[in-house]
Amino acid sequence: MFLNFQNLRLQKIGVQINCIHEVCNMVSLHLKKELYEVHPSFVELGRTASMSTSDNTPERLAGKVHSLNQGKKQRLRK
Repeated sequence: MFLNFQNLRLQKIGVQINCIHEVCNMVSLHLKKELYEVHPSFVELGRTASMSTSDNTPERLAGKVHSLNQGKKQRLRK
């Protein structure tokens, strides 16, 4: 059961990192900088084992996705 929960959390984290990647590409932001602001362990994306998977990580990533999307909307309005 714990492994199932951990796998689900890792999937959510992966989806949110992909969203951050897409927004960064759209608005020309540096992906590693944005991920580092969430947690330094995300800078090395190839190392999933060292990536932060704490309870609040999905929420922090979701907050970053939200703020990047808000920034993108503001840029599009200009």
